[in-house]
Amino acid sequence: MTTNALATFGGRDDIKELGYRLQKMMPSAQSFSGEEALAVAQIAVAHRLDPFNGEVWGLKSYNGQWYGVMVGIKGLRKCARRAAAEENGSYWIDNVLTDPKKYNVTQKDAVVYECILRDSVNTQAYGQAIHALTDSGIPYKEAVEMVGPSPKVVGVGIADPSEKSKMGLHARAKKRAEADAIKQRYDVDFGEAAQFTPEEPGDFVEVEAENLPDDFDNGVEEDFPKKSAEDAVSELMGESKAMPHPDTANRPYTPEQLKIKIDERVKHHLEKKTLASQQDRNVLASILDGVLIEVTKRYELCKWLVGQSSTKKMKQADVNAIFDWLGTDRVFNATPSDEVVKEIHSAHTATLKASGQQELI
Repeated sequence: MTTNALATFGGRDDIKELGYRLQKMMPSAQSFSGEEALAVAQIAVAHRLDPFNGEVWGLKSYNGQWYGVMVGIKGLRKCARRAAAEENGSYWIDNVLTDPKKYNVTQKDAVVYECILRDSVNTQAYGQAIHALTDSGIPYKEAVEMVGPSPKVVGVGIADPSEKSKMGLHARAKKRAEADAIKQRYDVDFGEAAQFTPEEPGDFVEVEAENLPDDFDNGVEEDFPKKSAEDAVSELMGESKAMPHPDTANRPYTPEQLKIKIDERVKHHLEKKTLASQQDRNVLASILDGVLIEVTKRYELCKWLVGQSSTKKMKQADVNAIFDWLGTDRVFNATPSDEVVKEIHSAHTATLKASGQQELI
């Protein structure tokens, strides 16, 4: 009688082969015993993670103490992307430096980050709820107040100078916050580290972070924001990237007026060489999706406004020009005014007409 009960853990030959390759090909694994290499291989094969890419680690100190197996931040990201894809969605994050007092952290010079994780599945559902209320005649701002803030998951990461690590203080806190947020949203909770016995593949015991070996380095590069020369000069000169709306009178604009205004602002930002970050692009897409509900409509509108449907591929001047029109803060829960919401819908109708589609009556 045959059974597939252990199929999810991978075949014996696959695990043995990967364990052998780890010992022979990875310098940091050459000190592993056969069982220790098999432990790493088991987790890697079972969860489709690549130990050669830093997605899963075997933890062993220079004095030979074995600490177990750890799924690194790269592995968590891979599993989260995989889980999001199974929902036909995606996710994005934003790291925010936070006052340690908010989480009762008293260690001197400790750093706390919040990782704000949002996903397209919940964001779209939220947008649909807002849309249903506005369709019934409720003003947009009131609808947002009724439904509440946009859905998000908040992960928390704490790091303090007393910890022995090769990673920088801020990088450690960010990594921990991201891992916390991912584990809350997706079913990828491997624990920070796990002791693993090959004979008992389901028996995991979490190891506290303080007990990790001092010489352990998970290979994650410090991800401090890198400022360009233009960013630095703008900050020194006191120039804000957020420009005031070009005109607040005679609203709402007709689609023709709006197109002219957008073109003017694009030229302005091209001259000023105003920067737009990847977060700005994600926020812009989120705000427009919240009003239009369907991603396809956002693509159609953006293509008509600036000639590029994807916010990721827009010129920086295009992103800034559209933000000028929206008149919102560059945060995910920002809501345009009722006048701007009307302009968005009328502009999208003009987009369909321009493409030859008939307006539904």
